[in-house]
Amino acid sequence: MRRRRAISRRYGAALEGERTVLTRKGLSAAWPGGQVSGFRQKAIRENPQSTVTRTTKVSDVPLLYWAAASWGAAISVSKDAPGLIADQPIVEALVDQALHLNEKFENGSIHGFLISYELARQVPGDPAVRSKQHFDRALELSGGNLASPLVSPKLCASLSKTAWN
Repeated sequence: MRRRRAISRRYGAALEGERTVLTRKGLSAAWPGGQVSGFRQKAIRENPQSTVTRTTKVSDVPLLYWAAASWGAAISVSKDAPGLIADQPIVEALVDQALHLNEKFENGSIHGFLISYELARQVPGDPAVRSKQHFDRALELSGGNLASPLVSPKLCASLSKTAWN
């Protein structure tokens, strides 16, 4: 638990007044010298999916997950920051690669994150169906021991007009 809090602080978002911004410490930890796990900011902004796929490995999954989770949270509460909103493809590339490399990370935490995140994605298909698939997998991987998959469907159902039956 202590390690998880340390990682969260390292890559997380911090409240500053009424706006949520990525902390300098978090950004510098995630992007030391302008790099994330060997790729430059310019490359990840130009082609996030390709850059992340080419340059990451299984040992990068904690960085990929926590960077995506904190970045996604910052985007969700910063609708008045177009520069941050434009980073959504980066968040998607990070979380997709983390899922691809190790879907079992932290007992299905990536699937837990994707339960609610799928509703914001601009991809073809029904987001409620994708969310339900992540919900089922998160429950399976966690053995029912994570609260987030059990809370997320309520959130998803309230945000989505599609029933979760």
